[in-house]
Amino acid sequence: MNIKTDKWNDHEIRFVESAEDCWCAILEDVTKAFGTTEEEIRQMLSPFELIDLTIGSDTVTTINEAGIYMLVFAVGIAKVEDYTEWLCECLYTYREEIDLKGFQMLRMFDPEWNKEQIRNIIKQGTDRAWNEATPEERLQATEIADRVITAILGYSAPISAEDMSSDMLAAREKVIKETAYWIKTNISMKLDYSISEIEEKIYNRFSLPRT
Repeated sequence: MNIKTDKWNDHEIRFVESAEDCWCAILEDVTKAFGTTEEEIRQMLSPFELIDLTIGSDTVTTINEAGIYMLVFAVGIAKVEDYTEWLCECLYTYREEIDLKGFQMLRMFDPEWNKEQIRNIIKQGTDRAWNEATPEERLQATEIADRVITAILGYSAPISAEDMSSDMLAAREKVIKETAYWIKTNISMKLDYSISEIEEKIYNRFSLPRT
């Protein structure tokens, strides 16, 4: 796995190339450079920004690019006012890319609108993962999802699709597609997650962590 080191504010931060031109910073290095703790960073970021990678015989937690950007502003490393002009140019480009008209610009600052955009992006990603999944990956995703749903609902054995209500079937489809997304991501980014680890992530995504 390709590893590069960059120096920032007199701190060396190692970056791991998890996929082609997809670099993740090692969490341990970021905590030292940003003057924060691992626990604080985990509270600020979602599981989608924190990625466990296997390097040799060790497993290290890394932060993806989006997570780094969030931390830069969250911990006060950079002040928004210092980047106002540049951020305005970025927002203008973003507005055009998502096909918002000039008179619709304020939608970008509507929390509910942004949540909907994020949901759409996630849905597009999971739909694409399911559409591109091989028959073996689809079967694997379905088996994992059925075990997760069984555990969440507290049943001793998986429930057949025929015995599910329409609401349960809709929820099952969502879990299956997100599982397929994790399987495809695990392969494409060479994350080396085991099936049980993916299952645990899916369980935690849709329920409270196991006790």
